[in-house]
Amino acid sequence: MNSGEVYGWQLEKPGGTDFLRMHYANTNPYPIGHDIVQSSCFTLGLDLWFRISIGQSIPPLPIELSTFKAVVNASQRQAMLSFSTASESNASHFAIEHSTDGKEFQEIGSLPAHGTSTEPHSYEFTHEGAVPGNNYYRLRMEDYDGSFKYSSVEVAHLGEEGGLRILPNPIQNDFTVLLDEPTEGSLKASLFDLSGNALYQAVYDAETTDFTVPASSLPAGVYHLKLVDGLGRVQWRKVVKTD
Repeated sequence: MNSGEVYGWQLEKPGGTDFLRMHYANTNPYPIGHDIVQSSCFTLGLDLWFRISIGQSIPPLPIELSTFKAVVNASQRQAMLSFSTASESNASHFAIEHSTDGKEFQEIGSLPAHGTSTEPHSYEFTHEGAVPGNNYYRLRMEDYDGSFKYSSVEVAHLGEEGGLRILPNPIQNDFTVLLDEPTEGSLKASLFDLSGNALYQAVYDAETTDFTVPASSLPAGVYHLKLVDGLGRVQWRKVVKTD
C-alpha cells in the first residue's frame, strides 16, 4: 500500500474458521492519507467491533496572543510591557523589540514561552531604556523549529517632563489626572481593566490640563489609563486601587 491512496475494505469469515479475513482494494487518490496495513482479528465473540482510521498530522496552532500593552512609568523613565496568550504550541520564546521611529526595530530582551499549552499565560517585561517621545514595541514569537511571527506594534509616549501625573496613586476613590502641558487638540481618556475592558471613556477639549476620572465604584485591583491627544500621541499609566 502507498501513502496518499484510498482503499475499499471487505470483511469475510471463511467457512469452518474462527478468524476474519480482510480484503482491500485501491479506489482513488486521497492526498492526505497515510500507509495502512492489513490486520486480522483471530478471536470471535458475541460482539466484534473495530475501527480503521486514515489521518494526517495536524500542524501546530500558532501562539494565540490575547493582549499586548505598553505602559509608561514616567517618573522612572521606563516602559512596562505586558501581554498574555490564550494558547501556545511549540513555542520557544518571545523576543521583545523596540523602535523610536516605528520602522527600524532592535531586540531589547526575551522571555521564555511555555512550549505547548492550552492554558492562558501572562508575561511582563520592563524596558529601562525608554526615550522621550514615542516608543514602539512589538513581539517576535518564535517556535522551537525556528519559525516566527510578529505581533502588532504598541506605542508608548514618554513626555519630556514625565507627561502627566495621577493624584493620588494608589487610589481609593476618584482620581485626578494632571498634565504637564495643555493638550494639543482634543484629548481622549480611557480606563481599562486587566482584561482589556473599557470601564470609562471621555473626550476633553483642547488645552485641557487636568480632569477627574470617577473610580469610587471600581473594585480593588490594577487598571490602565490611556490618553490619546489630537496628534495621535498615546500615553499609558498604571492605576492601582486599594480597599
